This record gives sequence, structure tokens and C-alpha cells, in this order.
Amino acid sequence: MRLLRIAVLATALTPIAAVAAAAPTGAKPAPRLSGKGRLGFVASQGNAQGKSANAALNLSYVSGPWKHSLSLAALYGQSLGVVSAERWTAMWQSNRKISADAYAFGSLRYEHDLFDGFQYQGSAAAGLGY
Repeated sequence: MRLLRIAVLATALTPIAAVAAAAPTGAKPAPRLSGKGRLGFVASQGNAQGKSANAALNLSYVSGPWKHSLSLAALYGQSLGVVSAERWTAMWQSNRKISADAYAFGSLRYEHDLFDGFQYQGSAAAGLGY
């Protein structure tokens, strides 16, 4: 019976010990910069010749309660010597952590597309997220 009590007590105290071990030490985490990118090119020949190129870069910087994100993307296409696609996109967003689950944000976005219904689009936004 005593062994059962010890097992039950140990099982009950395990989550408390895990939370205590994960408690912050008061030191601020070091800023982090991360990112990823891609680059592509396609050339085709035959009855029609075509070329297509694309590139993208996504960067993220986290420092304390702040997170900043930058995204850049480009697409270019040509078929039979005629440009068939040209799009450039840029986006910046900053988030400020309010609590563990809530944050405030502001963002800017610009897109230039010669083959869309709109030649360019720009937007600015701000708000709260959860």
C-alpha cells in the first residue's frame, strides 16, 4: 500500500516539477535571425521557346517581444520573345507580443503585376491577433 501511495504522489508531482524546470530564469533570450530562399529557372525549346525565372526570400528577426518579417518574391516569364509574366512582391510585418497568446501587428505590402487586373496594389494594416 505504501508503494502505491509513493507512485501516486510521484505521478501527481511530475507535472509540477516539469513546470518548475521550464520556468524562466530571468535572462532575455538572444535575438534570432532566420530565413529561407528559393531560386528557379526553366528554359524550354521546341515548337516554341520559353523562359521562366522566379526567386523568393523570407527573413524573420525575433528580439524579445518583437518579431519582424520580410518577404520578397519575383516572377518573370517569356515565350516566343514576348514577356508573359512579370510580378514583384514585397511584404513587411512587425508583431509585438502582448501576452503568451496575444499580439499586436502592423504590416505593409506591395505587389506590382503587369498581367493582373491591377497593375500594382499596396496595403497597410494594423491590428490585434490571438
